[in-house]
Amino acid sequence: MHPAILRQLDMEKERPMLPGHLLPVLEGRDMITCVSARERFEEIVEIVASDTERERARLLLSHPDDDTTPETRTGRMQELSTHPCGTLKLPVVTVPDHSLVSTDPSEFQQVAGKLSSVNRGAFMTGWARGLTTVTSNRAVAKMVESACCAEELGVEVVGPDVFVVESARSLVGKGKMICDVVAER
Repeated sequence: MHPAILRQLDMEKERPMLPGHLLPVLEGRDMITCVSARERFEEIVEIVASDTERERARLLLSHPDDDTTPETRTGRMQELSTHPCGTLKLPVVTVPDHSLVSTDPSEFQQVAGKLSSVNRGAFMTGWARGLTTVTSNRAVAKMVESACCAEELGVEVVGPDVFVVESARSLVGKGKMICDVVAER
């Protein structure tokens, strides 16, 4: 196994991500994800997830043909989880990626042009909706911040509200992959 993955496993033992990093930020909040981030998440689940992880992924996200109550989801998620799930409000609802429109500030276009499609979907959707984007991708968060302060914009722009989770985990061994979740403030 790659040394970076082994370090991440050790970090997870020392300070688990769910109770140590994510629950304090997400607990009790309505959450959304955009289509592009959800699709990337589902690709990753398909590649690396165990059966239990697949079930947790199913419980995490809304599905049009699934009438599982939020309480049942949370209870089942807890049964399948090593760590307490607290009062996570499930499911995470999927919304369309924000498409740039003429009424968007001109700075949106310039910042969006610097991002990959998944990052553009997550960051621009949160920004357009006035929501906080929760991410472990510090590099993209810094890039968005820099783009909002860039001289080519001509003015300093108040960019998206972003919360960077202090600890990142690799999900698969080929390239950096993320799933951003946007949480209501």
